[in-house]
This record gives sequence, structure tokens and C-alpha cells, in this order.
Amino acid sequence: MCIRDSTQFCITLSGSSVSDEGALGIIEALFCQLNLSQIRMNIDYCPGITNKTGKRMADLLQAHKDVTDFVFNVFNTEISSEVKASLKQIRNTRRFRYFFVDS
Repeated sequence: MCIRDSTQFCITLSGSSVSDEGALGIIEALFCQLNLSQIRMNIDYCPGITNKTGKRMADLLQAHKDVTDFVFNVFNTEISSEVKASLKQIRNTRRFRYFFVDS
């Protein structure tokens, strides 16, 4: 986890013990409490992460227009390709300086 300045945050979640509940708590804080404009999140080998996390991420990204840079690297989770595609569609609804969703 690193905080580069008051607007930029990056975090990596990894391990089989990471669940939707834990990830959602972090995501809610990133979007709702810290008022960040740049968010970079890596999720690797977290089979407990499901569409619930991906859908909430999409909802928050739609609601928080102040986020200008968004990176969401997801590997080895249960987030479906359909939910990842819905996250990518957000890129088409507004302008980002940088936007990346990977699977």
C-alpha cells in the first residue's frame, strides 16, 4: 500500500483469505472517505473476490466524478468478464486522463 500524495493512492490485495467484505471496506474508504482523484488497485489471487466487489466498484466510479485516473488490475478472482466489461464501459461515459481495467 502506498500514498503518493493527498490525491493518489495505490494498493495491492493478494491471498486466498481476502474476501468481498474486506475488499469492499477498502474500496468504500478509497472512494468515499479519502476523496482521491487517482486510484490504483491490484487484486491478485483472491478467489474470495466476486462480482459483488466489481459491481460496487462500478457504482462508486460512476458516482465519484472527481476520480480522473483509475487502474484496476484483477487476476485470479471470481469477477466475471461481464462485470469487467461494465467497468470498462464507464470509460466511454466520461473523460479520464488514465483508465485501465485488466483481467
